[in-house]
Amino acid sequence: CGAAPRVLMAFLPDDEIETLLQTRSLPQMTATSLRNADEVWQDVRRTREQGYTFSAEDVTEGVAAIGAPIRNHTGQVIGALSIAGVLPHFAESRLSPLIDAVLEEANLVSANLGWA
Repeated sequence: CGAAPRVLMAFLPDDEIETLLQTRSLPQMTATSLRNADEVWQDVRRTREQGYTFSAEDVTEGVAAIGAPIRNHTGQVIGALSIAGVLPHFAESRLSPLIDAVLEEANLVSANLGWA
């Protein structure tokens, strides 16, 4: 649940994700939390393709977040940067500039760690 944790999971090796899914239960924090392994794998694929994740009400009702990976000099994901706020601030008309800002800042941090 949540943008940053979902980004961190998405960039783990597939076998580690599978192990987590087999050994841990998925917390149902809200009605929109990811509920099963298939949903998690769909989210992992989407996050890897997009390079970020959008989380809407999966941790707290009325709250949304955008998360992007932080990479080190080898390109390995070592952290995540996210912004969160009340859902109306993440309206579709505002989403693209917010995603761009999160990606830009995450890339800046990554560049400072030597990622190119």
